[in-house]
Amino acid sequence: MKKFDPQIVFGFLLIVGGGLALAQTMGVLRNASGIFWGGMFLAIGLIFLSLLFGGNWWSAIPGFTLVSLGVLILLPESLEEFGGAIFLGGIGLSFWYVYFTSRSERWWALIPAGVLTALAVMILVAAL
Repeated sequence: MKKFDPQIVFGFLLIVGGGLALAQTMGVLRNASGIFWGGMFLAIGLIFLSLLFGGNWWSAIPGFTLVSLGVLILLPESLEEFGGAIFLGGIGLSFWYVYFTSRSERWWALIPAGVLTALAVMILVAAL
């Protein structure tokens, strides 16, 4: 049995990206590149978040950040004013997770969690 070959995944992504570019050129889709990159960031973020089940607390930071970036890219135009709050809130959520998994050892995560959450709330209030 063959080992997993990452070139197959890369080739599949090239085919999907080419199909989305063709659909955008033909006028079938409006924002095909945004859909592709938003999906990529979401998928990679979910891969990082799956590492949390193995006890890797550090994977929460890139995981939540990439998921919030993917959501930001896929956000409809009517909700774009909340984009900054979603992105900063996602990063803040990662630090809250790190803090609450071990308060005594990772007390330092409280500082960026609080700052990013406050910024997200300020952006949200300003947008409303």
